Order: sequence, then structure tokens, then C-alpha cells
Amino acid sequence: MFTLSRRHLFPVLAAAAVPAAAAGTNDYSFALIGDRTGAARPQIYSRVFREVLLADPAFAVTIGDAIEGVNDAQAPAQWAEMQALWKTAPFPIRHTPGNHDIWNDASAASFPQHTGHPPQHSWVHQNTLFVILDNSRTEGLAASQLAFLEKSLQTNAGCSPKMVILHKPFWIPQVAVGSGDFALHQIAKKHGVTHIFSGHGHQFVHLETGGIHYTEIGSSGGNIDRGLLRGEG
Repeated sequence: MFTLSRRHLFPVLAAAAVPAAAAGTNDYSFALIGDRTGAARPQIYSRVFREVLLADPAFAVTIGDAIEGVNDAQAPAQWAEMQALWKTAPFPIRHTPGNHDIWNDASAASFPQHTGHPPQHSWVHQNTLFVILDNSRTEGLAASQLAFLEKSLQTNAGCSPKMVILHKPFWIPQVAVGSGDFALHQIAKKHGVTHIFSGHGHQFVHLETGGIHYTEIGSSGGNIDRGLLRGEG
């Protein structure tokens, strides 16, 4: 079983994995941090980050849109501001690329410099596989991203659970009606993925189809004029 704390009144979704069959395996917690930008509300992200620090997870993952971006001249200073905050954490932080973080070839090329890893990458923590994909400039997933996902899942077939993280929740229309007729779902189901996380919409939603849990993370500072929960406003 994998448990989620649906604290949608706070813009952090904390996730804790319970021990698997082997003693001591997957006995940890991690934090997912929502969108900071997109008509950002001042000071909200720093408050969210303090809450994450107090939770003391094994690591954190940002869901994308860490900077306002979309401006080549201003982006370096915006990344520097975020790096100064992230460096205060005593745990590693991974970053999902959002459309405010990558908007052209130059911003894609500089993403590793600012985050310490490529836009798409995977890692194993204890016995859990995490795969971050890049759909910052597409609504769905490019063939190259799907190929990267399948290779990561094949290489780490023995891991459990397996989780996928990408910024834009293009899966909502299909999953909302119980459909798994799209490549991401089919690959995920084939390889035993249990959870898929996204951001972008600044609203919280949790859906399930075919045994896979899909979660859109709420805002961590981005505009919430439409309400905290998808379908509210």
C-alpha cells in the first residue's frame, strides 16, 4: 500500500511509502512541491518550503514552474534566487521541468546547470523507482520521453513501487472517464507503475484507473483563483 496525505489546504503533497516485503525496504517519506509561478503569490512558496523542512523528508521533488521564466535575460537571476533557498535543505531536491522553466532550446540546455540533473532522469531510492519526464514544451509526451520511460522501467524492473512525475497533466480528460487509451498509461500498466504525479493546473485532483493513481499537485504559490480543488471554480 502507498499512502498519500491529501492536505489540499496546504500546497504540499507529502507522500510516505510503507515498508515492502523485505524488512527496512521503502521505509521513508518524500515531499512533492507544487508550482511556484504563474501569477505567483508572494511569500507562499517560502512558507511551503519551511513546512517541507519541518517534515524532514528523505528528499523532495518540485513539480515544475519553479521560476517565472520565459525570459532569457531574467532567468539566471531567478534560478539563483531559488538555488539559494533550496541549498538550505539538508536533503536532496529533484526538479521536474515546467513550461516556465523550459520554453526554448537555450533554457532546455541550461536546465541541468540550474538543477544538477537533465530535464528527464530516473533514480532509485531504497527499492522505489522514480522517473521524471519532460513535457515542458508539449502537451503530451514526445516519443523520446516515452522511450526513456520504457527503458527506465525495463532497467529497474525489480523495483516496487514505481512512480512517474511530469509537469503537465494531459492525462486528466482520459483518466477522468476511466480510459487508459493513451501511451503513458499503457506503458505504466505494462511495467507496474503505481503512481503518476503532475502539476501545472494549480489545483488538486486524485483519480485512479487500471490500478494506477493519478494525482495533480496543488499550487505552492502559483495563482489559485480557480480554487484549490479541480472543478471548484
